[in-house]
Amino acid sequence: GLLGHWTFDRVVDGVADDASQHGRHAKAQGPADAEGKRGRALQFDGKDDFVALGDLGEFRAVTIAFWVKRAEAEADDAFHGLVTSDAWEEGVFHIGVRSGHVDAYWHLGEARRGHLRSGPLENGTWYHVAFTYDGDGTGSFFVDGVPAGSRRIAGRKSISPGRHFLSIGDRIGSYYHGFPGRIDQVRLSRGVLEFRRAGFELV
Repeated sequence: GLLGHWTFDRVVDGVADDASQHGRHAKAQGPADAEGKRGRALQFDGKDDFVALGDLGEFRAVTIAFWVKRAEAEADDAFHGLVTSDAWEEGVFHIGVRSGHVDAYWHLGEARRGHLRSGPLENGTWYHVAFTYDGDGTGSFFVDGVPAGSRRIAGRKSISPGRHFLSIGDRIGSYYHGFPGRIDQVRLSRGVLEFRRAGFELV
């Protein structure tokens, strides 16, 4: 079920290798190499750094998971993109940080917009963040393997490409802010994964 895995252990000439078998290598624009949760990570300046994942297609159910370590933000109450697509088009999602919490949004068309928020995250601490969408309107959120919320919106829709590419560290095509801090081990998987403190498995 693995669609892409960006470890950031090897970034050469702005290309971040995809460690999965699919070869979906990403293009890094600006972030610096840094010590990660596992191996190396990317350090984002919160201004114009991002990693472009490109168009990954449409998926009925999907899981996105990654490690994140926040730094102090100039505008803490603004939305700082972690892994996000563009605009508020039907089928897209956004995961970012606002006021020290991780926010996850998924847009199902018209007024059917889901939103979940984690508990507070401390600056300078690594957290594992995961968001799952079951393709039937239900989004679920996990922080360090612990459920942080779930919500169902009526109307089955798939996750689909937006007008701009999926990106890490910023929300391209908007006026929102980039993320200040480190991101490591980004995984995108088909289907809904089950998360626990010790790990996860496809169910």
